[in-house]
Amino acid sequence: MAEETTKTGEVVQTTATEITVDDVLGNEKLMTEILKSKVVLDLVQSESDRVRTKASKEKADVSGEFAKYKLETDTKIAKLTKFQKDFFKTEILKKSGLDVDLWQYVTGETEEDILKSAKDLTDKITKLAEKKVGGKPQTEKTFTGITKEQFGKMSFTERAELYQKDFALYQELTKGE
Repeated sequence: MAEETTKTGEVVQTTATEITVDDVLGNEKLMTEILKSKVVLDLVQSESDRVRTKASKEKADVSGEFAKYKLETDTKIAKLTKFQKDFFKTEILKKSGLDVDLWQYVTGETEEDILKSAKDLTDKITKLAEKKVGGKPQTEKTFTGITKEQFGKMSFTERAELYQKDFALYQELTKGE
């Protein structure tokens, strides 16, 4: 838009031609100058920086949340794994005939290691018991199914033991005597 002014600064005549967006976009030279201008470049750079900063902040937030949830999950998995191992140890001890309070003496990371450790513990306890008792422990003698003939061949000590352990059977076998 061109203007003519007088010495006093008043606008005498304005000559303006109407320019449309299509005229500007169609003028390659003008568009190149506009796009290369410092104002446009600064505006584009500013917008790019703003978007990049926002994306970096969002990434940091998401990474922080992920780390928090990963830590919680890892902690829960570790607790569950420990519980499973301890439970498995107590079950092995029960099957081995040992007191479950001995579970802390059974070690191992895998089921095979735990089974081996429980067997070793059982063997050690058995050997210690045999050593203290002085040999293998005797199983208790049972007197079921004794006939009168077998009773007749028993020593006095065996008859006394039968009298103490199974009085009803002793009475039955001594009815005729």
